[in-house]
Amino acid sequence: MTPTSTPTASGSGTPTATPTALATPTATARPSASPTGTASGSPAASPSPSPSATASASPSPSPSPTRSPSPSPSPSPSPAPAADLVYLPVGSGGSGDAIEVVRYTPSTQQFALAGGISGSSTNLTGHDPNGVAVDETGNIYVSTSGSSGTGFVYEYAAGSGSSSIANVAPIRTITTTNSPYALWAAHGLVYVDESSGGGTGPGVTQIFSAVSNSTPALTITAGGVANSSITNVISDAAGNIYVSNIGNYQNVYPSNNPTIYIYNALGVQIGTITNSDFETFGMAFDAAGNLYANNYYGTAAPPLHCCSLAEYPAGSLLTNPAPAERFSGTQAGAGAAIAIDTLGNLFTTASSLQVYAPGFGPSASANATIGVGDGTYTLAVYPHP
Repeated sequence: MTPTSTPTASGSGTPTATPTALATPTATARPSASPTGTASGSPAASPSPSPSATASASPSPSPSPTRSPSPSPSPSPSPAPAADLVYLPVGSGGSGDAIEVVRYTPSTQQFALAGGISGSSTNLTGHDPNGVAVDETGNIYVSTSGSSGTGFVYEYAAGSGSSSIANVAPIRTITTTNSPYALWAAHGLVYVDESSGGGTGPGVTQIFSAVSNSTPALTITAGGVANSSITNVISDAAGNIYVSNIGNYQNVYPSNNPTIYIYNALGVQIGTITNSDFETFGMAFDAAGNLYANNYYGTAAPPLHCCSLAEYPAGSLLTNPAPAERFSGTQAGAGAAIAIDTLGNLFTTASSLQVYAPGFGPSASANATIGVGDGTYTLAVYPHP
Protein backbone atom coordinates (compact mmCIF):
# COMPACT_ATOMS: atom_id res chain seq x y z
CA MET A 1 0.00 0.00 0.00
CA THR A 2 1.16 3.56 -0.64
CA PRO A 3 2.15 5.53 2.45
CA THR A 4 0.24 8.69 3.08
CA SER A 5 1.70 11.94 4.30
CA THR A 6 0.70 14.92 6.30
CA PRO A 7 3.20 17.62 5.27
CA THR A 8 3.29 20.87 7.14
CA ALA A 9 4.42 24.25 5.94
CA SER A 10 7.87 25.24 7.08
CA GLY A 11 10.20 28.09 6.53
CA SER A 12 12.52 26.05 4.40
CA GLY A 13 12.25 25.11 0.78
CA THR A 14 11.22 21.60 1.71
CA PRO A 15 7.82 21.01 3.21
CA THR A 16 8.01 18.76 6.23
CA ALA A 17 6.50 15.53 5.10
CA THR A 18 5.75 12.99 7.79
CA PRO A 19 4.70 9.89 5.95
CA THR A 20 2.51 7.69 8.09
CA ALA A 21 3.46 4.16 7.45
CA LEU A 22 0.44 2.10 6.75
CA ALA A 23 0.35 -1.57 7.57
CA THR A 24 1.98 -3.53 4.82
CA PRO A 25 0.10 -6.74 4.14
CA THR A 26 2.33 -9.76 4.77
CA ALA A 27 2.31 -12.08 1.83
CA THR A 28 1.59 -15.66 2.90
CA ALA A 29 3.88 -18.01 1.08
CA ARG A 30 2.07 -20.76 -0.67
CA PRO A 31 3.67 -24.23 -0.29
CA SER A 32 5.34 -25.45 -3.43
CA ALA A 33 3.49 -28.29 -5.04
CA SER A 34 5.41 -31.56 -5.12
CA PRO A 35 6.02 -32.93 -8.55
CA THR A 36 3.77 -35.85 -7.64
CA GLY A 37 1.00 -33.67 -6.25
CA THR A 38 1.32 -35.21 -2.76
CA ALA A 39 2.24 -33.81 0.58
CA SER A 40 5.96 -33.46 1.12
CA GLY A 41 7.51 -36.68 2.44
CA SER A 42 4.57 -38.93 1.48
CA PRO A 43 5.16 -41.64 -1.11
CA ALA A 44 3.56 -41.09 -4.43
CA ALA A 45 0.51 -43.20 -5.11
CA SER A 46 0.94 -45.60 -8.02
CA PRO A 47 -1.57 -45.04 -10.76
CA SER A 48 -3.99 -47.83 -11.56
CA PRO A 49 -2.95 -49.80 -14.61
CA SER A 50 -4.88 -49.05 -17.74
CA PRO A 51 -6.94 -51.95 -19.06
CA SER A 52 -5.34 -53.73 -21.97
CA ALA A 53 -6.81 -53.16 -25.38
CA THR A 54 -8.64 -56.20 -26.78
CA ALA A 55 -8.33 -57.53 -30.27
CA SER A 56 -11.97 -56.82 -30.97
CA ALA A 57 -11.60 -53.12 -30.30
CA SER A 58 -12.76 -50.93 -33.17
CA PRO A 59 -9.96 -49.20 -35.01
CA SER A 60 -9.36 -45.61 -33.92
CA PRO A 61 -10.74 -43.06 -36.34
CA SER A 62 -8.23 -41.10 -38.33
CA PRO A 63 -7.42 -37.86 -36.56
CA SER A 64 -8.68 -34.68 -38.09
CA PRO A 65 -5.97 -32.49 -39.51
CA THR A 66 -4.72 -29.96 -36.98
CA ARG A 67 -5.60 -26.40 -37.90
CA SER A 68 -2.77 -23.95 -37.51
CA PRO A 69 -3.69 -21.16 -35.14
CA SER A 70 -4.07 -17.75 -36.70
CA PRO A 71 -1.48 -15.27 -35.50
CA SER A 72 -2.80 -12.70 -33.05
CA PRO A 73 -3.11 -9.33 -34.73
CA SER A 74 -0.77 -6.65 -33.45
CA PRO A 75 -2.60 -3.93 -31.58
CA SER A 76 -3.13 -0.87 -33.70
CA PRO A 77 -1.66 2.37 -32.34
CA SER A 78 -4.14 4.84 -30.92
CA PRO A 79 -5.20 7.24 -33.65
CA ALA A 80 -4.13 10.82 -33.30
CA PRO A 81 -6.95 13.09 -32.16
CA ALA A 82 -8.86 14.69 -34.97
CA ALA A 83 -8.95 17.95 -33.03
CA ASP A 84 -7.90 19.49 -29.74
CA LEU A 85 -10.11 21.41 -27.36
CA VAL A 86 -8.37 24.41 -25.83
CA TYR A 87 -9.84 26.06 -22.72
CA LEU A 88 -9.06 29.66 -21.70
CA PRO A 89 -10.42 31.71 -18.79
CA VAL A 90 -11.87 35.12 -19.59
CA GLY A 91 -12.82 37.29 -16.65
CA SER A 92 -13.99 40.79 -15.89
CA GLY A 93 -15.55 40.28 -12.49
CA GLY A 94 -19.01 40.61 -14.03
CA SER A 95 -21.43 38.91 -16.39
CA GLY A 96 -18.69 38.38 -18.98
CA ASP A 97 -16.85 35.85 -16.81
CA ALA A 98 -16.54 32.61 -18.74
CA ILE A 99 -14.37 29.84 -20.07
CA GLU A 100 -13.90 30.00 -23.83
CA VAL A 101 -13.56 26.70 -25.68
CA VAL A 102 -11.61 26.68 -28.93
CA ARG A 103 -11.28 23.76 -31.32
CA TYR A 104 -7.96 23.33 -33.14
CA THR A 105 -7.71 20.94 -36.09
CA PRO A 106 -4.06 19.92 -36.63
CA SER A 107 -4.63 18.61 -40.17
CA THR A 108 -5.77 22.04 -41.37
CA GLN A 109 -3.96 24.11 -38.75
CA GLN A 110 -7.10 26.11 -38.07
CA PHE A 111 -8.76 27.45 -34.92
CA ALA A 112 -12.51 27.76 -34.49
CA LEU A 113 -14.45 29.02 -31.48
CA ALA A 114 -16.42 25.96 -30.37
CA GLY A 115 -18.37 27.33 -27.44
CA GLY A 116 -17.83 28.05 -23.78
CA ILE A 117 -18.94 27.71 -20.19
CA SER A 118 -20.78 30.86 -19.21
CA GLY A 119 -23.76 31.99 -17.17
CA SER A 120 -25.00 32.16 -13.61
CA SER A 121 -25.68 28.42 -13.35
CA THR A 122 -21.97 27.76 -13.84
CA ASN A 123 -21.14 29.80 -10.70
CA LEU A 124 -18.65 31.81 -12.78
CA THR A 125 -20.64 35.04 -13.13
CA GLY A 126 -19.08 37.78 -11.04
CA HIS A 127 -16.24 35.56 -9.85
CA ASP A 128 -13.54 36.37 -12.44
CA PRO A 129 -12.10 32.93 -13.37
CA ASN A 130 -8.35 32.78 -12.90
CA GLY A 131 -7.22 29.34 -14.03
CA VAL A 132 -8.40 26.31 -15.95
CA ALA A 133 -7.32 22.66 -16.17
CA VAL A 134 -8.55 19.47 -17.84
CA ASP A 135 -7.84 15.98 -16.52
CA GLU A 136 -7.24 12.76 -18.44
CA THR A 137 -10.98 12.02 -18.68
CA GLY A 138 -11.83 15.47 -20.07
CA ASN A 139 -13.40 16.93 -16.91
CA ILE A 140 -12.82 20.68 -16.66
CA TYR A 141 -11.69 22.62 -13.56
CA VAL A 142 -11.96 26.40 -13.12
CA SER A 143 -10.56 28.50 -10.25
CA THR A 144 -12.28 31.70 -9.11
CA SER A 145 -11.71 34.24 -6.37
CA GLY A 146 -14.26 34.52 -3.60
CA SER A 147 -14.77 37.09 -0.85
CA SER A 148 -12.33 37.77 2.00
CA GLY A 149 -9.47 36.03 0.21
CA THR A 150 -11.20 32.67 -0.12
CA GLY A 151 -11.95 31.00 -3.41
CA PHE A 152 -13.47 28.09 -5.27
CA VAL A 153 -12.55 25.50 -7.86
CA TYR A 154 -15.49 24.29 -9.96
CA GLU A 155 -15.45 20.96 -11.78
CA TYR A 156 -17.55 20.50 -14.94
CA ALA A 157 -18.38 17.31 -16.81
CA ALA A 158 -16.31 16.39 -19.84
CA GLY A 159 -17.57 17.99 -23.04
CA SER A 160 -19.22 20.95 -21.32
CA GLY A 161 -19.22 23.92 -23.69
CA SER A 162 -17.49 22.01 -26.48
CA SER A 163 -20.24 22.51 -29.06
CA SER A 164 -21.97 25.71 -27.89
CA ILE A 165 -21.98 28.18 -25.02
CA ALA A 166 -23.26 26.18 -22.07
CA ASN A 167 -24.86 27.40 -18.87
CA VAL A 168 -24.20 24.24 -16.88
CA ALA A 169 -23.95 23.63 -13.17
CA PRO A 170 -20.67 22.28 -11.82
CA ILE A 171 -20.59 18.67 -10.70
CA ARG A 172 -18.28 19.51 -7.80
CA THR A 173 -17.13 22.59 -5.86
CA ILE A 174 -13.83 22.76 -3.94
CA THR A 175 -13.51 25.54 -1.35
CA THR A 176 -10.01 26.95 -0.90
CA THR A 177 -8.56 28.92 2.02
CA ASN A 178 -6.89 31.53 -0.18
CA SER A 179 -7.57 32.87 -3.66
CA PRO A 180 -6.74 30.14 -6.20
CA TYR A 181 -5.00 30.86 -9.46
CA ALA A 182 -3.14 28.32 -11.59
CA LEU A 183 -4.54 24.80 -11.76
CA TRP A 184 -3.47 21.33 -12.85
CA ALA A 185 -5.49 18.10 -12.88
CA ALA A 186 -4.01 14.60 -13.29
CA HIS A 187 -3.68 11.25 -11.50
CA GLY A 188 -7.12 11.72 -9.94
CA LEU A 189 -5.91 14.85 -8.14
CA VAL A 190 -6.53 18.60 -8.46
CA TYR A 191 -3.49 20.84 -7.90
CA VAL A 192 -4.33 24.42 -6.86
CA ASP A 193 -1.94 27.37 -6.55
CA GLU A 194 -3.08 29.83 -3.90
CA SER A 195 -1.95 33.30 -2.89
CA SER A 196 -0.51 33.97 0.54
CA GLY A 197 -3.78 35.29 1.97
CA GLY A 198 -3.18 38.92 2.90
CA GLY A 199 0.14 39.14 1.10
CA THR A 200 2.38 38.46 4.11
CA GLY A 201 2.82 34.70 4.23
CA PRO A 202 4.23 32.34 1.63
CA GLY A 203 2.07 31.14 -1.23
CA VAL A 204 1.00 27.50 -1.12
CA THR A 205 -0.02 24.70 -3.44
CA GLN A 206 -2.88 22.55 -2.20
CA ILE A 207 -3.69 19.16 -3.69
CA PHE A 208 -7.19 17.74 -3.43
CA SER A 209 -8.23 14.16 -3.98
CA ALA A 210 -11.23 13.08 -6.00
CA VAL A 211 -13.42 12.95 -2.89
CA SER A 212 -12.23 16.04 -0.99
CA ASN A 213 -14.14 19.31 -1.35
CA SER A 214 -12.46 21.42 1.34
CA THR A 215 -9.62 19.57 3.06
CA PRO A 216 -6.52 19.13 0.92
CA ALA A 217 -4.73 15.80 0.90
CA LEU A 218 -1.42 17.65 0.72
CA THR A 219 -0.19 21.23 1.18
CA ILE A 220 3.16 22.41 -0.19
CA THR A 221 4.80 25.69 0.78
CA ALA A 222 7.29 26.05 -2.04
CA GLY A 223 10.39 27.79 -0.72
CA GLY A 224 8.69 29.10 2.42
CA VAL A 225 9.32 32.65 1.21
CA ALA A 226 7.21 35.43 2.73
CA ASN A 227 5.20 37.50 0.25
CA SER A 228 5.98 34.94 -2.43
CA SER A 229 3.92 34.31 -5.51
CA ILE A 230 3.19 30.80 -6.75
CA THR A 231 2.65 31.18 -10.48
CA ASN A 232 2.09 27.64 -11.74
CA VAL A 233 1.95 23.95 -10.85
CA ILE A 234 2.19 20.83 -12.97
CA SER A 235 2.94 17.13 -12.49
CA ASP A 236 4.83 14.63 -14.61
CA ALA A 237 3.88 11.10 -15.63
CA ALA A 238 5.36 9.68 -12.40
CA GLY A 239 3.30 12.03 -10.22
CA ASN A 240 6.20 14.33 -9.26
CA ILE A 241 5.03 17.89 -8.67
CA TYR A 242 6.65 21.05 -10.12
CA VAL A 243 5.82 24.38 -8.47
CA SER A 244 7.01 27.71 -9.86
CA ASN A 245 7.65 30.35 -7.20
CA ILE A 246 8.86 33.75 -8.39
CA GLY A 247 9.96 34.63 -4.86
CA ASN A 248 9.33 37.66 -2.70
CA TYR A 249 7.49 40.10 -4.93
CA GLN A 250 8.56 43.01 -2.69
CA ASN A 251 12.16 42.49 -3.80
CA VAL A 252 13.48 43.90 -7.05
CA TYR A 253 14.20 41.26 -9.68
CA PRO A 254 16.47 39.24 -9.68
CA SER A 255 17.01 39.33 -5.90
CA ASN A 256 13.67 37.56 -5.44
CA ASN A 257 15.41 34.31 -6.52
CA PRO A 258 12.68 32.69 -8.64
CA THR A 259 12.79 28.90 -8.50
CA ILE A 260 10.97 25.82 -9.77
CA TYR A 261 10.64 23.43 -6.82
CA ILE A 262 10.23 19.70 -7.49
CA TYR A 263 8.46 17.35 -5.05
CA ASN A 264 7.55 13.69 -5.10
CA ALA A 265 3.94 12.58 -4.74
CA LEU A 266 4.24 12.71 -0.93
CA GLY A 267 5.30 16.36 -0.99
CA VAL A 268 8.97 15.73 -0.18
CA GLN A 269 11.28 18.07 -2.08
CA ILE A 270 13.56 16.14 -4.46
CA GLY A 271 15.02 18.89 -6.63
CA THR A 272 15.07 22.49 -7.79
CA ILE A 273 15.63 24.40 -11.00
CA THR A 274 17.34 27.61 -9.90
CA ASN A 275 18.08 29.89 -12.82
CA SER A 276 18.17 33.38 -11.34
CA ASP A 277 17.80 35.13 -14.69
CA PHE A 278 14.11 34.44 -15.20
CA GLU A 279 10.70 34.12 -13.56
CA THR A 280 8.62 31.18 -14.74
CA PHE A 281 4.91 31.60 -15.38
CA GLY A 282 3.69 28.93 -17.81
CA MET A 283 4.87 25.28 -17.62
CA ALA A 284 4.06 22.22 -19.76
CA PHE A 285 5.38 18.71 -20.44
CA ASP A 286 5.50 17.09 -23.85
CA ALA A 287 4.88 13.38 -24.45
CA ALA A 288 8.61 12.62 -24.10
CA GLY A 289 8.77 14.17 -20.63
CA ASN A 290 10.63 17.35 -21.59
CA LEU A 291 9.65 20.35 -19.46
CA TYR A 292 8.93 23.73 -21.07
CA ALA A 293 8.87 26.92 -19.01
CA ASN A 294 7.70 30.30 -20.23
CA ASN A 295 9.81 32.98 -18.61
CA TYR A 296 9.62 36.71 -18.01
CA TYR A 297 11.87 39.47 -16.72
CA GLY A 298 15.04 37.67 -17.75
CA THR A 299 18.34 39.34 -18.47
CA ALA A 300 19.51 40.15 -21.97
CA ALA A 301 22.44 37.75 -21.67
CA PRO A 302 22.33 34.27 -23.22
CA PRO A 303 21.10 31.62 -22.88
CA LEU A 304 17.89 33.26 -21.66
CA HIS A 305 16.43 36.71 -21.81
CA CYS A 306 13.12 38.47 -21.45
CA CYS A 307 10.05 36.57 -22.46
CA SER A 308 11.73 33.33 -23.45
CA LEU A 309 10.48 29.75 -23.62
CA ALA A 310 13.06 27.32 -22.21
CA GLU A 311 13.21 23.56 -22.60
CA TYR A 312 14.61 21.28 -19.89
CA PRO A 313 15.39 17.77 -21.19
CA ALA A 314 13.69 14.73 -19.69
CA GLY A 315 15.91 12.67 -17.42
CA SER A 316 17.85 15.66 -16.10
CA LEU A 317 15.17 17.60 -14.25
CA LEU A 318 16.40 16.60 -10.78
CA THR A 319 19.95 17.79 -11.51
CA ASN A 320 19.16 21.52 -11.86
CA PRO A 321 19.74 21.43 -15.61
CA ALA A 322 20.65 24.35 -17.79
CA PRO A 323 17.90 25.23 -20.27
CA ALA A 324 18.06 25.27 -24.03
CA GLU A 325 16.29 28.32 -25.44
CA ARG A 326 13.47 27.64 -27.89
CA PHE A 327 11.83 31.05 -28.30
CA SER A 328 12.95 34.54 -27.44
CA GLY A 329 11.64 38.08 -27.45
CA THR A 330 7.86 38.29 -27.40
CA GLN A 331 7.22 35.16 -29.48
CA ALA A 332 5.96 33.14 -26.55
CA GLY A 333 4.23 36.08 -24.89
CA ALA A 334 5.32 37.83 -21.73
CA GLY A 335 4.27 35.78 -18.75
CA ALA A 336 1.87 33.81 -20.91
CA ALA A 337 0.37 30.39 -20.35
CA ILE A 338 1.51 27.40 -22.39
CA ALA A 339 0.16 23.91 -23.09
CA ILE A 340 1.29 21.02 -25.31
CA ASP A 341 -1.00 18.41 -26.87
CA THR A 342 -0.32 14.73 -27.56
CA LEU A 343 1.06 15.52 -31.03
CA GLY A 344 3.57 18.09 -29.76
CA ASN A 345 1.71 21.24 -30.84
CA LEU A 346 2.54 24.12 -28.50
CA PHE A 347 -0.26 26.52 -27.46
CA THR A 348 0.49 29.86 -25.84
CA THR A 349 -1.48 32.94 -24.87
CA ALA A 350 -0.61 36.61 -24.72
CA SER A 351 -3.01 38.99 -26.45
CA SER A 352 -4.28 36.01 -28.48
CA LEU A 353 -4.14 32.23 -28.62
CA GLN A 354 -1.34 30.92 -30.84
CA VAL A 355 -0.16 27.46 -31.82
CA TYR A 356 3.25 26.28 -33.02
CA ALA A 357 3.70 23.00 -34.90
CA PRO A 358 5.82 20.15 -33.46
CA GLY A 359 9.54 20.70 -33.90
CA PHE A 360 9.23 24.45 -33.31
CA GLY A 361 12.44 26.39 -32.91
CA PRO A 362 13.70 29.89 -32.09
CA SER A 363 12.77 31.22 -35.53
CA ALA A 364 9.38 29.50 -35.76
CA SER A 365 6.23 31.43 -36.56
CA ALA A 366 2.79 30.65 -35.23
CA ASN A 367 0.81 28.29 -37.45
CA ALA A 368 -2.51 29.77 -36.37
CA THR A 369 -3.80 32.63 -34.21
CA ILE A 370 -7.21 33.46 -32.81
CA GLY A 371 -8.16 36.45 -30.68
CA VAL A 372 -9.47 34.74 -27.56
CA GLY A 373 -8.43 34.58 -23.92
CA ASP A 374 -7.10 37.40 -21.82
CA GLY A 375 -3.46 36.46 -21.31
CA THR A 376 -3.98 34.64 -18.02
CA TYR A 377 -1.36 32.38 -16.51
CA THR A 378 -3.11 29.14 -17.41
CA LEU A 379 -4.74 27.49 -20.37
CA ALA A 380 -5.60 23.84 -20.86
CA VAL A 381 -5.65 21.53 -23.84
CA TYR A 382 -7.43 18.20 -24.20
CA PRO A 383 -6.13 15.64 -24.78
CA HIS A 384 -2.76 16.35 -23.20
CA PRO A 385 0.27 14.07 -22.72
